[in-house]
Amino acid sequence: MSEQRMTDIQIVGAFGAVLEREPPDLTLIYDEKRLPFAKIEIQKALFRLLAGETDPKLRSTFQMALLALPRYQSGVGEPPIDTAVFRGALPMGKDELRATARKIVAAGDDPRTRALKALADSETDQLLNLLKRAEG
Repeated sequence: MSEQRMTDIQIVGAFGAVLEREPPDLTLIYDEKRLPFAKIEIQKALFRLLAGETDPKLRSTFQMALLALPRYQSGVGEPPIDTAVFRGALPMGKDELRATARKIVAAGDDPRTRALKALADSETDQLLNLLKRAEG
């Protein structure tokens, strides 16, 4: 086994441990400081392992790990940023419903959240395109 492959396995294994310990919520954006290695190094290692893997189950695991990477962005801090505009059941009372509506509008107006979500979405699209090209 090559030294590069052993390093890739170590990098991906460390990232896998992070995902097992704290499965990413697709509505949250986490600080990339939570990653065990630089995001680009994890991405490169995953693509290299994916290129040499024939087992469909492992290929799927590597692809899912790749698509989790955009949920980690620089400068987010703690706690993670929640991009979900609304969670839970709608309140029954008129006053509670108005208060919930105000919260939803305010959450959608946060420029930092919108920018980070747009960045994560763009990275996801780029990775999906790279995966398509690698498969084709």
